[in-house]
Amino acid sequence: MQFDDFIAKLRSLKDNWESEEFFWAEFLACLTDFSRSRVGFLVGRVADKETGILASFPAAAASETTPDDLALYARISAEAVKKQGVFLKLSGSRGSRLGGAVYAVRLPMVDGRDDLVAVLRGDTENAARAGKVLPVLRMAAHVPGDTFSAQKARETQTSLESISQVFELLPLFQQAEHFQATVMALCNELAARFACSRVTLGWMKGKYARVQAISHVEKFEPRMNVVRELEAVMEESGDQDRDILFTPGHEGDNIVSRAHEQFTRQNGLSSLMTVSLKDDQDLLGFIVCERSDVPFSTRDVRKLRAVCDFASPTLSKLFSGDLWFGARLSRWLGRARVKVFGFEHSLLKAGILALCIGVGVIMFSRWDYRVEAPCLLRTDTLGYLTAPFNGYVESMDVEVGDNVSRGDLLLDLDTRELLLEEASVLAEYNRNLRSMEKARAQNALADMKISQARIDQSRAELERIQYFLSRARMIAPFDGIVVEGDRKKLLGSPVQKGDLMFKLARIDELFVDLDVEEQDIHEISVGMGGEIAFLSRPDIKFPIRVERISPVARVKEGEGNVFVVRAVFTTDPAAWWRPGISGVGKLDVGRRSLAWILTHRTMDFLRIYFWW
Repeated sequence: MQFDDFIAKLRSLKDNWESEEFFWAEFLACLTDFSRSRVGFLVGRVADKETGILASFPAAAASETTPDDLALYARISAEAVKKQGVFLKLSGSRGSRLGGAVYAVRLPMVDGRDDLVAVLRGDTENAARAGKVLPVLRMAAHVPGDTFSAQKARETQTSLESISQVFELLPLFQQAEHFQATVMALCNELAARFACSRVTLGWMKGKYARVQAISHVEKFEPRMNVVRELEAVMEESGDQDRDILFTPGHEGDNIVSRAHEQFTRQNGLSSLMTVSLKDDQDLLGFIVCERSDVPFSTRDVRKLRAVCDFASPTLSKLFSGDLWFGARLSRWLGRARVKVFGFEHSLLKAGILALCIGVGVIMFSRWDYRVEAPCLLRTDTLGYLTAPFNGYVESMDVEVGDNVSRGDLLLDLDTRELLLEEASVLAEYNRNLRSMEKARAQNALADMKISQARIDQSRAELERIQYFLSRARMIAPFDGIVVEGDRKKLLGSPVQKGDLMFKLARIDELFVDLDVEEQDIHEISVGMGGEIAFLSRPDIKFPIRVERISPVARVKEGEGNVFVVRAVFTTDPAAWWRPGISGVGKLDVGRRSLAWILTHRTMDFLRIYFWW
């Protein structure tokens, strides 16, 4: 490529480029062609701050780059940044792929970046020609920066013009009272400002767009072919959710524009522009602008976009205000339905739905309510076995916690002293008996009476001793369990008459005492059922039935007033039960709403606190 052609192509590229990707591809193509290189790369920092390839010519060259090539381009780019540009001849000792010549020029300040380098690689180049090519490449390196700066300036100018357009249309919307008059005035105003042959405004009716106003046309027939074609153009834009600028011969990529193309060809138009009206992401309608001479530009699209964004909320309010009450209500319900059942904010909606369901369950569901109270296993049948006489414990067959049956031997007292006393008293008895017989034989009435009294005294003493001997063996009076009586302390120890040896409790007549709080006692009644679980076996529940309620409260430390409620078991007692075992009982009061169950204590407190 000759120098003049190179300069002309750069000027053309600077003024006519569609996208940044297109610009870099064409720019690298110009540099590659001028320097007689095979491939061209745009090298710079990527997202992870490592040097990488941002663009290439041809496009497939980037995918063919090896890690060794990338490392080479990184080193060359670093050197080009320091010297503004370099020319290197590569040695082919490591393979023909690494041979050839490389131009590298730094692109100063492109879109705020100063790390971009154009790397051009080709066949072996002589140093004399490289000395002429490299200065031209350095000069051309300023083109991207100037181009993007000019583009920003044009965008700023377009934004200012768009703002100006909006401010000039402000009086139109300030004086607006009715939808139809406003959209007609808006179409006429846009036709004048954008030099359009015709401007059409369409409004969404359900899922379809319907023409509402045409510039400089007061009345039109909705069934006209041109109206239906315009509605097809609008729906084509809405289906793709994008604004469409159609100019014959300049169709954009990835845009379906069949309706636009057909309408343009049938009406002899040079350009057609369709921009949507949206209010908070809701599609309201479309504005279609037609030209028969000079085509629209992307700047015109941005200007019209600004006007539509400004006009959409006002037009939406005017349209709703002109509807009768039933239509407004239906429209509001439709929008509410979309917001409620739409896919947006799904997590928030799911949370609100779960909250509503939870509130409904709390307010209207009814659950079994139970009054909970601590309890203690008790028995009224206790046997106290005491020492019948002074003596010593000879043997003891049971310990605390043993189950005993009626008639079982519990303890033996030492009877040796009693046996000696019995022998002595028996001897005294026999001696007195012989004295009485001797006095009778001698007819000594007084001596006989004295001997008779001594015999009666010995007989009484003998009966006392025999009574103690019969009580020396302690027998269980009923079936039960030993709850008191320490074998280690009693065995072989002296005891006094009346000392407590054993305490027996019957386990077939056990009951529980529940300490019900004062604020719950009104819920309890005789015959009410419930369950109890002991702390030693919380996995097992035992059914109970209320038998008696104490008529007087007692003060329980730390808990206030409590009422003792006696309950009996409706099943047979377990073998491991022992009087004094504690647990928790729950009495079935009835069904209550979950809201009442959760709040009744708080409400009772508030009623008492705020009562006057």
